[in-house]
Amino acid sequence: ASPNWACSLCTTKTKGRNNDNTPSRSQRNNRPHKRVALNSPPKTDSALTRDDVRDVVQELFINEIENLFIRLGQQIRSSISAELTPIKKEMSALKASITFINEQYDSVIIKLSSVAVEMKEIHEENASLRSVNMDLTAKINELEQYARGNNIEIQLVQFNSPRVRDTFLESSIKFNKSSTNNRLNSSHIGLTGEKTPIFVVEHLSTSNKALHSAARSAAKERGYKFVWVRNGRIYMRKSKTSEYKLIKKIE
Repeated sequence: ASPNWACSLCTTKTKGRNNDNTPSRSQRNNRPHKRVALNSPPKTDSALTRDDVRDVVQELFINEIENLFIRLGQQIRSSISAELTPIKKEMSALKASITFINEQYDSVIIKLSSVAVEMKEIHEENASLRSVNMDLTAKINELEQYARGNNIEIQLVQFNSPRVRDTFLESSIKFNKSSTNNRLNSSHIGLTGEKTPIFVVEHLSTSNKALHSAARSAAKERGYKFVWVRNGRIYMRKSKTSEYKLIKKIE
């Protein structure tokens, strides 16, 4: 037999990488090809090259990076939203407070405007009342003066000294005490007609004269029997045994 002869099974082979005569595996037992890169055109050759592997790895890396950024963005948005939620609530409360303050401010402005109008009306009314009061005061003065039309007033009898004055006053007081039914009156100075009392008092200042008049009116209202003047001072007493009161002002 020829030394180069081989059987039909041995001659059924595929040329290997080493270009030798090593029998190759059957085509059905070959390892499945790895998947090619996404969106890559189909390969006519079943073998994967180094570029194919690099493209696949690069695409997977890019996809993973994109997913990572998406997840990171979602986490950041969620964290920011969680941080902003109480701030939003506080801002809403602050907005409500500002709205309430604005409403109250508007209400106060309206009330102040109303008060200003009322104050103006009151001022005008007071001015009118003052005018009426002045008119009434003038009319009362005229009536009082008319009522004194038949009267005379001896305003001043000047003595040489206070001692002489006090002696005269004491004499008039003693006369009135001794003649309780016929006290010093108009008949004693020769005036006919109805008897009217004559009062002898010290020469008082205008303010003390008004105070003396008010004291006499108050004595009648409150049941005081005695009102007198001594050294320019006005006194009151309810009875002979009660203590006297010094009148300093009109109450």
